[in-house]
Amino acid sequence: MKCLFVGYDYEDNKVGGGVVSNSNLKVLKEFFGDNLFKFLIGFRENKIDVLKDSILLNANGVTKNSIYIIEQIVKENDISVVFLDSSRFGKIAERLKRTYSNLKIITFFHNIELDYYLKKAKVEGFLSSLVIPSIYYNEKLAVRSSHKTIVLNERDKKRMREIYKTEADTVMPLSLEDRFDKRRMIKSGSETSKYLFVGSAFYANVEGISWFIENVLEGIDGHLTVVGKGMEILKEKYEESEKLTIAGTVDSVDEYYYETDVVVSPIFSGSGMKTKTTEALMFGKNIFGTEEAFEGFNLDFEKVGGCLNSADEFIKKINSQKIENKYNQYSREVFMENYSLETIKTEFKKILEF
Repeated sequence: MKCLFVGYDYEDNKVGGGVVSNSNLKVLKEFFGDNLFKFLIGFRENKIDVLKDSILLNANGVTKNSIYIIEQIVKENDISVVFLDSSRFGKIAERLKRTYSNLKIITFFHNIELDYYLKKAKVEGFLSSLVIPSIYYNEKLAVRSSHKTIVLNERDKKRMREIYKTEADTVMPLSLEDRFDKRRMIKSGSETSKYLFVGSAFYANVEGISWFIENVLEGIDGHLTVVGKGMEILKEKYEESEKLTIAGTVDSVDEYYYETDVVVSPIFSGSGMKTKTTEALMFGKNIFGTEEAFEGFNLDFEKVGGCLNSADEFIKKINSQKIENKYNQYSREVFMENYSLETIKTEFKKILEF
């Protein structure tokens, strides 16, 4: 059996969707070996090009030519399974199903894209709303044309049923390849508490950390570091100080995880599950986050840190706890038992059985 993986070409596969896509690829590679083929689609950055795609009801970067190339790969290599790593690839799914009757199509939902873009449009305004028709159109096609669909949590499963009147085949929590190095583990807490926020400069991250800086940071002791691709834009709004460092784009986030006492995740918008939460668990971190940051995770909030949804809750919780240990054994155990790449291989095997 041969498989074709179709996904986006993430420039940075160390955060967000790129991390999840990379994890999916690794699992598929273990199952199919040399019988795994890959085709990546580049994101369009130019707003005019994005708008043109939307008018044609195409997902970002998907063109007639890219669909044609995918069809040729399927035909020339006798592909039997296509793994679409985005619910935005509905046109691809529909075309392949219509052309190859024996081909099995699996679509992986990073989130319910329609929900994501509706929330994004509320923050970013009119231009972001223009892509919503193409998002809905493609996601609907993906649901209808896929033989199996995978969602990350029960909330997305419920939303798929509500919006598209279809039940997801599998709920499979977000999982990551383990990058934790015990040799670099630091246990003792810092004399002055170190807080870390990790996230690229997309709307939910900017919204969340801006809220934290403006409403929480002055009320707590310690220092916050903000890491993530493009987060340098925050320097236009906030001055760095003894309480705040905006590192922005870095070569590796790992060293920041090892050195921090607490990961903060004040996320209020989004869908799916948060890669940053899984990463923080992987590195055995204390985590203070919102309900949205913990959506889809099965854990004890008090043992991992705290689930907080207001500035007062964050301030009171953080100030009431003396973080004596950078390493949270419970967080690490939760990751290993539920969200490491090893844990989902059995589930993946079931999905690949037709």
